[in-house]
Amino acid sequence: MSARASNSTTLVVLATSDLHGALTPKDSAQGSLANLSSVIADERAKAAVSGDQVLLLDNGDALQGSDVMDWCATPEGLRAEHPVIAAFAELKYDAITLGNHEFDYGMTALSQRIGEATQPVVSCNIAGVDHVVPWTILKRDVTLPSGTTKELRIGITGVCPPETAQWNAARLPDTVQFKPIIPALSQSCAELRAVGADVVLCLAHIGITADDTLCVRPDDSHVNKNETTMEVLSMNALDAVILGHTHMSFKTDANAKIPAVLPSAHGAELGKLALELTHDGKRWQVSSTRAMALPAAAQPQKLTTPALHSARQQAQDWLDEPIGQSEIGFNSALALTMPTPLSNLLGDALVAAAAPFGKGFPVLTTVPMLRTGGRTNALNYTRIAAGTLRRRDLITAYPLQSSVQLVQTTAQALRDDLRKGARIYGDLTMQSQLFNTDVPRFTANIVHGATYQIHLDAAPDATNRVSPLKNPRHHACK
Repeated sequence: MSARASNSTTLVVLATSDLHGALTPKDSAQGSLANLSSVIADERAKAAVSGDQVLLLDNGDALQGSDVMDWCATPEGLRAEHPVIAAFAELKYDAITLGNHEFDYGMTALSQRIGEATQPVVSCNIAGVDHVVPWTILKRDVTLPSGTTKELRIGITGVCPPETAQWNAARLPDTVQFKPIIPALSQSCAELRAVGADVVLCLAHIGITADDTLCVRPDDSHVNKNETTMEVLSMNALDAVILGHTHMSFKTDANAKIPAVLPSAHGAELGKLALELTHDGKRWQVSSTRAMALPAAAQPQKLTTPALHSARQQAQDWLDEPIGQSEIGFNSALALTMPTPLSNLLGDALVAAAAPFGKGFPVLTTVPMLRTGGRTNALNYTRIAAGTLRRRDLITAYPLQSSVQLVQTTAQALRDDLRKGARIYGDLTMQSQLFNTDVPRFTANIVHGATYQIHLDAAPDATNRVSPLKNPRHHACK
């Protein structure tokens, strides 16, 4: 206590990540920014009493993921104020970064929306996006008990998965580039230190996952999904990291070289890093750190921004627009155990869209089932009643603005992809659970139009876990 009383302070970093448009409990069964706002207010109140410094940051994937977010990217929606950006202003966020899903609506929508932001938008490995800067420095005047005031300079930078260039290739112009993370982050940290940053934080829209399969980088190299995250968490130039992207809950322990927190998704948790800082007479030094993930409050605090109410009201006609009729209802509860009416509907729609471009090849489609419970939430399923199908039903079934891409492949390559996805299932010879809870369920695709079996009596990585594909139902397109 004596050391802190003379020359120390605490920097409290609060962070959201992967909100996906969950502003109120109406948007998500897991939490919302309104639920987190109560926690944010409590943390700020405690800091005011103890004299701590507080930052509030967002780690990306905030502007996509709900029906209202989709409407906000339509021509009508673009004429309205974006409710997430308005909520960030209301809650006085200090800086934000971009996630991969921020690019789902194209560059016109993205440039307009981040142009509305009242806080810096940082990312050091993205080039060619208006209003995005590699880093920023936030300054705080810290008054010590002696009465002297010392300036604290906090550097904030961010990174986004370079694979975004592949995932959103159809929407990205050549002028937008994604650089490899480690070189870009190293340069950004060096620049921040050179201009006098006492503390350097990274908003890293990359995360931790139990799925250790390889992914392909834009330069065609292969890397373990956790490798880049581990590299970031070992960088000497960083003092703290906010993680995201994988929707898991994670925090480093007291022995970690760099404190990091990954605050789940959809407003279920608020990340908190507490950095104890000591001034040595010349600059601030980090003396100790703590990382924690705070659960959302049960009772939401009302967001008063008019943009939220206005967007909901204006989106109603668009969301209620009829897009078809069905004599049966749809449910995703069993979608990962057998073909279902919902997977067949989505598969047939993809085939119809792709068929004119099939060039004489049989057309099969891969259908990800995105709402099947699991670690996301036990109630996270799609339920659509029989009768008139509306646009909001489509968004409920498939809440991503994905584009159709045709890829010439082989039956063996499809089988290999299915085998990787089949890691979501447990080994029933070794355990009683059907699903492997360490692997996110959205990694599994259904190949619509072919017959195959997944053998749960084989090990998750066994080559024979998925049978050869047979009897493709969709013949060559003419």
